[in-house]
Amino acid sequence: MKTSLAESNELLNTEVKDLLFSKSYELLPNSHEAWDWEMAYMETQTLSKTELIDRSAFFARVDGIPTYHYLMCRSMDTSIHSKKSIYTRSFFLANQFSTGYATHGLFPYRGKFHPQMVKGLFNIIGIKPGAVILDPMAGSCTACLEAKIMGINSIGIDLSPFCALMGKAKSFATIMNLESLDKLQFLLPQILPTLETNSELRANLQDVVNEASIDSAEEVSFVDLITLAFLDSVGYARRRKRKIAIDLFPEVFARYLATIRSFIDFVQSNKPSVAFGDTEIRVGSVLDLQIPNKSVDCVLTSPPYSFAIDYIDNDAPQLQLLGVDIDILKQKMVGLRGVDREEKIANYFKDMALAFKEMSRVLKPGKFCVIIVGSNSIQTGGIKHEEEFKALANKADLELIRDMVKPIKGIQNTLHEEHVMFFRKKHETD
Repeated sequence: MKTSLAESNELLNTEVKDLLFSKSYELLPNSHEAWDWEMAYMETQTLSKTELIDRSAFFARVDGIPTYHYLMCRSMDTSIHSKKSIYTRSFFLANQFSTGYATHGLFPYRGKFHPQMVKGLFNIIGIKPGAVILDPMAGSCTACLEAKIMGINSIGIDLSPFCALMGKAKSFATIMNLESLDKLQFLLPQILPTLETNSELRANLQDVVNEASIDSAEEVSFVDLITLAFLDSVGYARRRKRKIAIDLFPEVFARYLATIRSFIDFVQSNKPSVAFGDTEIRVGSVLDLQIPNKSVDCVLTSPPYSFAIDYIDNDAPQLQLLGVDIDILKQKMVGLRGVDREEKIANYFKDMALAFKEMSRVLKPGKFCVIIVGSNSIQTGGIKHEEEFKALANKADLELIRDMVKPIKGIQNTLHEEHVMFFRKKHETD
């Protein structure tokens, strides 16, 4: 009886996994690639079995005991996508354990980290609860949010006010209680007329929240979360025909509330082994971090892939509604400064040289700076980001320890793979 190619590959995969892991380790569903196995194996080398149950990003069970990550991902309310297309439902099902948990799914930001990968990287380099991590080009603040859930303190910095808003809203959503969530739900009738004006958005929402007798400590966070849901509706409307943001807001708002409630219910039923970490998210530049020397335990970030993605144009509707001058912001953004490709490339690597020096300055000696960047030589005229970064890091006293290559799905027309580079800051005596 002949064996099909698919059956042969499955048999080979099973044999490889059996060599890496004993039967007491059960990988998460959909962990079919060498990358997942490599990350999982490295977790077993840095974490005890008890820690794997509490912190692992790639195992479903250890010695028959379900991991916290597995339980958290399985607990998320999948009915919030029931009215979506088959493609969308399939996507969220396939990514249930990598992106679709906690409040990471609030706002589908382009080019974001996979939080599962972030969790695995923290485990591999030994970041424990109470440590301080920095993402100085934070984007949607995935690293900070994942750190918070793991009991790790974090600082997230981004030039975009929209990104800072996104990070603050998603972080606040993880620590809401059911009473606050109910208050937010009851605000919908008051919110809708406010959104119709489409001017002075945050000021008008602030008035609505003030009238609702919200705890003063939560007022700004309530406004952030409502604003993010509306900005999500604005992006959603761009992808829909014959629908405007105000029409879509109730649907998006309901999805946000269901996502948050699902996570709150899980946390209350499955107390985490450590308290959530503190999170500081602010607008700022990687070129001038305003952070003391040698004060963070890890830097983890994904710099803009030169100008592969124009984040300003991509976020233009949201930035405009927040009152941001897009032209001024673009002049400051790493990867976007310049009038043509040659000037943009020159400015990009000049800025990244300064960025590496700043990241090294704030990092404690002996600690890791992890950089994730796509291998994109098409738009840079043959220049590979990862090779340039290795040289720039070395000049900033950051020693390359390992360069892992991860295949990229979905945008392989421009980026086939991304490099996860582990740099360690040299000790002063090195």
